[in-house]
Amino acid sequence: MLQHIQNDILHLDDPAANKLLSDEEKRQISSDDQSLMLHSAHSHLREVEVLYDQLLAMLDEDHSLTPRDIIVMVPDVATYAPYIEAVFGNAPAGRFIGYSISDRTAQQESPLLMSFLRCYPCRRAG
Repeated sequence: MLQHIQNDILHLDDPAANKLLSDEEKRQISSDDQSLMLHSAHSHLREVEVLYDQLLAMLDEDHSLTPRDIIVMVPDVATYAPYIEAVFGNAPAGRFIGYSISDRTAQQESPLLMSFLRCYPCRRAG
C-alpha cells in the first residue's frame, strides 16, 4: 500500500480523479500488508508511546532493519520533542532505540541556550 501511495505522489497520479473505479480497476492489497498503519491516540504522549511500541515490534521482527533505516515525520517536531525525549530517552537498556530529533532551531533544542539568550541583552547593556 505504501509503495502505491509513494508512486502516485511521485507521478502526481490520482487513479480515481475523474471517475469511480470498478472492482477490476481497484488495486488489490494483500491482507497481511502492514506497510501503512493508522493509530488513534488521545494525546501526543500516547502517540509517541504507540510509535515506540510499533518500532520495537518492527525491529524485533526484522533483524536487518536498524534505527538508521527509520524516519518519522510530524508537522511540528518541536511540539513532540519533549514526549520523544520522555519515551525514547528513558527506555531501559534492553529496549533502547537510538534516535535523534532534527529540524529544530537551536533555541528549541537547548533550554540552557534559551536562558542565555534571554539574559544576554541584560549583560550587554550593563
